[in-house]
Amino acid sequence: MNKYFIMIYMKSGEIINVFDKIVKKIKKHYNKLLEDFEIEEIHGFRLEMKKLRGFIRLINTNIPEDKKIKTGGKIKSFYSTAGNIRSLQLHQQRVSHLCDEMLLEKPVLYLQLLHNEKNKQKKKAGRIADKISYNYFRKKIIDLVPDKLKAESVQAFIIQKQHTLLELVFLLDYSDEALHEIRKVLKDLLCDWKYMSSYVPAALPAYSPIKRT
Repeated sequence: MNKYFIMIYMKSGEIINVFDKIVKKIKKHYNKLLEDFEIEEIHGFRLEMKKLRGFIRLINTNIPEDKKIKTGGKIKSFYSTAGNIRSLQLHQQRVSHLCDEMLLEKPVLYLQLLHNEKNKQKKKAGRIADKISYNYFRKKIIDLVPDKLKAESVQAFIIQKQHTLLELVFLLDYSDEALHEIRKVLKDLLCDWKYMSSYVPAALPAYSPIKRT
């Protein structure tokens, strides 16, 4: 095997440092959004969570299933519920904007229904938040950080994402599920790019649609 791909890419201390930086940002948005679930704070929280999950998928490459890092059910449930709240907020804004733009009377009952559902989701998120400990959340991640991330694992991650993306791109019929998977692959590559960009040229052929120029 090429010596390039058996190098140690990141040691455990470097991996932990990356996790700590991301978790710190997640916690900052999390604490702020709990005040009133402002739309931008929810967006910031979910964006940092996506970065965390993308980095976890990179670190988990070539790791046995029982040793893979996992974020846990409570934080995933909160992430999903916060996403529901943001979707309702955006939908409310869109409906109101369209009515104003088209000089139409606003559907008061429908908007009230959206408002009620949003409050319901906020209460649900609050109940989940009561069970979340960020110290435990961090510890659960850090305890499973491997001694090192090898360059060959970075290579495997990149090639795996390339193959998945190519399979999805060449589908004849794009379902919502397929489009969602394409977005997820692209987000993983975008989130992890700064950790693996120096390895991309050696891992991917020059014609690859995801190789930057």
